[in-house]
Amino acid sequence: MNLLQELEGKRGETLTSAMLQYLLLQSRPFRNLFLNLISKHLPIGPITSSYSFSCSREVAGKSDLHTEDPSTEINKNGSPVISKGFLDLLIITDHAAIGIENKINACWQTGQPEKYANILKKYTDHEKILLIILPKSRENEAKKRLIVANKKLEKSDSSNIITGILTWDEILLEGDKCDWHLDIRANEFLFSELKDYLNELISFAPGFDIWRKQLVTKFSKQGNKRQWYFNAQLRRFVNWDAVQSSRSRGATDWAGVQLNGRSNNCWYGFVNDSIVTGKNSQTGNSLFIIQTTFLLQEHKLLTKCSIDSWKNDEHVYSIDLSDDSWGKAETWREFFAPINDAMGAEHDLNMQA
Repeated sequence: MNLLQELEGKRGETLTSAMLQYLLLQSRPFRNLFLNLISKHLPIGPITSSYSFSCSREVAGKSDLHTEDPSTEINKNGSPVISKGFLDLLIITDHAAIGIENKINACWQTGQPEKYANILKKYTDHEKILLIILPKSRENEAKKRLIVANKKLEKSDSSNIITGILTWDEILLEGDKCDWHLDIRANEFLFSELKDYLNELISFAPGFDIWRKQLVTKFSKQGNKRQWYFNAQLRRFVNWDAVQSSRSRGATDWAGVQLNGRSNNCWYGFVNDSIVTGKNSQTGNSLFIIQTTFLLQEHKLLTKCSIDSWKNDEHVYSIDLSDDSWGKAETWREFFAPINDAMGAEHDLNMQA
C-alpha cells in the first residue's frame, strides 16, 4: 500500500478517510486504539482483529428504506427514487462489520446514514455497526439524524444494526496517547498530519480574524484572491443534492458564486458597495452579499438592501463580516441550512419516518 498513491489528489472528507484507512491498515497500535474507542461508545463487547481485519474505502451501496415515506421523491415513471451513495469506510474485523460515514463540513445527503444498511446486511455472521464520525460541534445534529435513521431501520429487516457516533475530537485526543514508539515513524508522522489537517478543516478559515480585512478592502475588478478563497470555502456548506448547476464568475463590480437549485436560486459573493442602494455610505469598498429568490429569516448580522441593476423579484442581503462568529464553520453551516432547504434539498429530519 503506497501512501502517496492513496492520498494523491484527495481533499476534505475524502482525504481524511484515506488517511484514516491507511493508519488502520498499517498501524496496529492505532488500529487497536480505534477499535477500543468504538467498543467504549457502543453496547457491544470488545472489537478484536486477531485473525481478521480489512478496511475498504468508498464502498457502493443503495437503499430503498425511505421509499414508503409519502414525501419520497418519485421518478417520472411513477417509481420511487432509490437513494445511492458510497460508504466512506467499511471495516471487517473478527466478529464485526463496521460502516463509517465521515462527515466533517459536508451537508447530509438524502438517506444518510441508513441507506448504507444494505452493505452491512450481507455480513450475517458479524455484529453490524453503522458509525458516524464527525467534529464534536456537529454531534447534536448527528444525534437527531440517528433518531430518524433508527426508526427506519426498525421498520426494515435491518433492525439488528447498531448505530453510533464517534467524534474526530476523541479520535485525535486518543491518538496522542497511542504507543507510537511501537510503530514506524511514518505512521506517527501521518497521524500528526491528519491532526493538523482536521484542525484546519474544522476551523473553516484559519487566521480569519487576521486576514478578513482583505475581504472588505477597495473592490478590485473581478475580486481579489482572498475573496475567491473565501467564496470557495463556503461551497462546503452547500447541499449539492439541492443544486442542479453552479457557476463562479467575476465582473467589474462583483465576484461570486451562482447556485441554481431545484426549487430556488441563490448567489453569494462580493460586490462594490457603490452599486448597493439603501446603504448609508458608498465608499467603493467590498461588501459581502447574498441574493436569493426567496425570503431569508431575520438575522442580527443580515441587512436587507437592493441593487438596482439586479432583478427586482430577488432578495438581496448584506452580511457584516466584522463579527468573529463568521470565522466558524458551525455559523456558516447553520446559516446555509434554510438556504439549502429552500433550494430544494430533501431533508429526512422533516419527514415522518
